[in-house]
Amino acid sequence: MTATPKSGSPEPQVSGLYSPLFLQGLYTTLEDCLTLTSGSVDLERLVALESRRYDHAPLLDANRRVVGVIYTKTARERFETGQPLEERDAELTWVHEHTTLDGLLTSMSMRRAVLVAGDMVDGSVSTPNLVGLFTLSDFNLHTFRARLYSLLADLETHLAELMQVVYDDPWTWLEWLPEGQRVGVVGSWELSKRAGVDLSPVHALNLTQLVTVVASSKELRGQLGFSSRRKFDELTGGIPDLRNRVMHPVRHLVMRQEDVTALHKTAAAVCSLRDIVAGVLAKMG
Repeated sequence: MTATPKSGSPEPQVSGLYSPLFLQGLYTTLEDCLTLTSGSVDLERLVALESRRYDHAPLLDANRRVVGVIYTKTARERFETGQPLEERDAELTWVHEHTTLDGLLTSMSMRRAVLVAGDMVDGSVSTPNLVGLFTLSDFNLHTFRARLYSLLADLETHLAELMQVVYDDPWTWLEWLPEGQRVGVVGSWELSKRAGVDLSPVHALNLTQLVTVVASSKELRGQLGFSSRRKFDELTGGIPDLRNRVMHPVRHLVMRQEDVTALHKTAAAVCSLRDIVAGVLAKMG
């Protein structure tokens, strides 16, 4: 899966939940945002926000400085009642553009939009240099999916390697796949051999199938430190759905606030399982 950042900058890779996640290319810059200004509500701006179905907008003060994020519906209420927009109507919450995946998901689990800060003004640690706006809808950008894909690809690679190390005979684990999937994997294996490329059938598995095999194998679960299938399933239950959502761009990753919490939990599970598998492989040499 590939994606082109909004800024055209090189695509950074995410190696873990707490690794730097450069937000450039994911948020809308302030220059491209529709903004509102404190004081009398600008009806033309308000209508523009509503027509584009924007739930939020950066609120500026009289000096054109960003003072926070305001709900479009709040601006509508103020207009209908003839009241001005005040700075206290806005929420000044921000994440740094060099935040982590964990930091972004934590912040967005509590709100639908946050401001993005670049390097601090004049080296000050108290004055954020606000450069953009990140909203729930930005989780659905191909750019963000690509960064999640790197996590899923790492896990898939590690699980496949573990299976090849533990099982010399692929027929040991093939029986744990549903019959229809098993036929497809064996068929792909046979075709590769006919083409003179005798790869292990593990190369025909997707991440969901790899998780299924590990869940079915007492030996593999034991290697990874899971005392029961229930424990393994508790950790990995959301991974297949996340994999499907990432691999199918027409599906939304996030639509509601609770989706962010679910995404956070599953991304943490992906990173945790990947690290566990990597540790086991390192011990095996």
